[in-house]
Amino acid sequence: MKSTTLNQGVKLYQIFVGNMVVKIADFITHHRYSLLFFCMLLVILAGLGMRELKISANYEVYFDSNNVYLKALEKIEETYTQSDNVGFILTPKNQTVFSKEILTAIDELTELAWQLDYAKRVDSITNFQHSYAIGDEIIIDSLFNQSMSLTLEELAKLKEIALNEPLLVPRLINRGASVTAVNVIFQLPGIDDSQETPFIVSNAKKLQHAFAKKYPNIDVRLVGVLVSNNAFTSVVKNDLMTLIPLSLLVIIIGIGFFTRSVIGVVGTVFVIALSIITAMGIAGWLGVKVTSPVMVSPSMIMTLSVADCLHLLFGFFYHFRLGQTKFNAIKSSIQLNFKPVVLTSLTTAIGFLSLNFSDSPPFRDLGNVVAVGVLAAMFFSLVLLPVIILILPIKQTSAINLHPIISQKISQFVIQYDKYLFIGILAVSAILCAFISRNELNDVFQEYFSQRLDVRKDIEYSNQHLVGINQITYSIPSGKPEGVSDPDYLYNLSKLVTWFQSQPKVVHVSSYIDVIKKLNKNMHEDDQNYYRIPDNKALAMQYLFLYSSSLPLGLELNNMISFDESATRVVIELGKISSQETLELEGKATQWMQENLPKEMQATGSSTHVLFAHIGQMNIKNMLEGVMIALLLISAILIFALKSFKYGMISLIPNILPVAMAFGIWGLVIGQIGLSLSVVAGITIGIVVDYSVHFLTKYLKAKREDQLNTVDAVNYAFNTVGYAILITTIVLVIGFMVLALSPFKPNFDMGIMTAITICLALIVDFLFLPAILLLWDK
Repeated sequence: MKSTTLNQGVKLYQIFVGNMVVKIADFITHHRYSLLFFCMLLVILAGLGMRELKISANYEVYFDSNNVYLKALEKIEETYTQSDNVGFILTPKNQTVFSKEILTAIDELTELAWQLDYAKRVDSITNFQHSYAIGDEIIIDSLFNQSMSLTLEELAKLKEIALNEPLLVPRLINRGASVTAVNVIFQLPGIDDSQETPFIVSNAKKLQHAFAKKYPNIDVRLVGVLVSNNAFTSVVKNDLMTLIPLSLLVIIIGIGFFTRSVIGVVGTVFVIALSIITAMGIAGWLGVKVTSPVMVSPSMIMTLSVADCLHLLFGFFYHFRLGQTKFNAIKSSIQLNFKPVVLTSLTTAIGFLSLNFSDSPPFRDLGNVVAVGVLAAMFFSLVLLPVIILILPIKQTSAINLHPIISQKISQFVIQYDKYLFIGILAVSAILCAFISRNELNDVFQEYFSQRLDVRKDIEYSNQHLVGINQITYSIPSGKPEGVSDPDYLYNLSKLVTWFQSQPKVVHVSSYIDVIKKLNKNMHEDDQNYYRIPDNKALAMQYLFLYSSSLPLGLELNNMISFDESATRVVIELGKISSQETLELEGKATQWMQENLPKEMQATGSSTHVLFAHIGQMNIKNMLEGVMIALLLISAILIFALKSFKYGMISLIPNILPVAMAFGIWGLVIGQIGLSLSVVAGITIGIVVDYSVHFLTKYLKAKREDQLNTVDAVNYAFNTVGYAILITTIVLVIGFMVLALSPFKPNFDMGIMTAITICLALIVDFLFLPAILLLWDK
């Protein structure tokens, strides 16, 4: 009795939905010009928001304002000088820095760097404030100025001083004295970083080129936080200018080749363009900042829009070739595809909306923008595409041949070997899934850029010869004003510095300890035995006052000591290091401080490198939670839409398996998951659902409405939607593979992984899902 009532309820639901879809199809076909006007008005209103879009080159947009490590970094930068820098790496072709000509050039570049807009501090070996004793007097002066007339002996003396100065080697000069740097710290106004960072980097490049032209015997490279930030934006802008047009060209060629229809190409391009404009316009109205992840969204929307269009087009041409009028053929296509297109769009949008569980706002923005674009593509493909087909002229003889032979052969193969396919794919998937555990969350920041880019080459060159761009910064408090001169504080600080210097991957440690020890030596006639911490606080305070009052404007100790002398900054310069290694070092440092330092001296380290290392680790954990919730929502929607708990549960298998297998392949081949790949599961889970939805809806239609048996229903599903799924897969894979041409590693990884997942989804939905249905429903 209950079963009969349930069946009747399902039939009534099917009748209700069927009638509703018929009415929608009638409305679209009878009000095409009104709908065309409405669509254009909607796009114009949404598109006006694109004027509000602003590109952000500030790394801080990647983090929530309440991020504990971001707060620590902001506090450090408020207390001391900022970390926004541009470094000029200079390599004399005669392989020595210490010649009068080279030192003069370095000194000139140092002076010119002071004139750069927003420059707050410039450090080089020539303006380094060298202190030394002459009798009872301490002299503090620049290590070199152009008025010096240097003999070979004097040059050798300068070299000896520089190479024995802990604050210089290897931060500003390498141990071989063949490479040096001029480091410029900038104080950005913070009004519009999308303009400020490119402006500063552009001026720095102009100075670089002018200097290189005047001194052709010196090789000049640029590194630094601002250079890297600007490179992020420049690379992604370049991707927008090259990859999106290339993706569009590939899609046009693909649709033209598979449909042999101008009307199909024109209609699809319209849907793509309007979907992107709508999504980006709404993003502008909502105040979304255009960051590297958000810049990828047009390419994703473009690729995903094609799937809906292809199903509508194949449905239209299928009925058109059977002899229906254009009017009736488009109505039939809408009725056939309305439900699966709506379902797949909703599930894809849910997959992208799961990115809201990300700890990084730009990835949340990416998910939201693409979700809006997917829903816009759904609307325009169901409304605008049919209107374009009805308005534009087309001959029945030009309708495409769907080549059902391919689908029929696959169907026959699956039906004949269903048990073997089930066991074989189950075994292969189990083996691949076992390799998921080989993946490690690991990012190497400098490897975000392709090796063919200058910014990557320059960063690696800097890592090889000087310090790189990776660091951890600590503000070590003393607990009281003027506490940095307390000998106990200084002894503990020295212990901390020594511990860091003993750690692998640490190439340099900058701290006030080197300054105070040297001053103590100077005050004792440069006796090396006094290169140590002063014995009492009064003496240390006197040294600090004497040294600080002798420093020129712009080279004060505010980069090392807080204004009230209650804390000092310790900068740990790291070589080429992964995010996992950074987190391990930071964890060891925290534990060492807890065991060896007074409670008031314990501090949290931070830097852009630390921020990205932590967010990558947290992101993948939160994204797993987001994907699970997305799967539950998608399953609930499918159970409701398919009106079957059984088929809703079956659909989970082809939805989860391709993603798991893809991460298994990645673990087997690569084994490193960065920040960008941590969101791929959320992106792909919504895409792969499309295949199972289209296949199951056609299969259930054959079972329920046409009363076909299981074998015939599988055949029907393959014949009606198999070719469309195959072509959609080809277009999607090519569309995402275009991202693999990007010189930006996150885009490359995202494109490759998504393409792999889509290919696996096709295999699972073509071979494994039908095998399950054949074995279960028999």
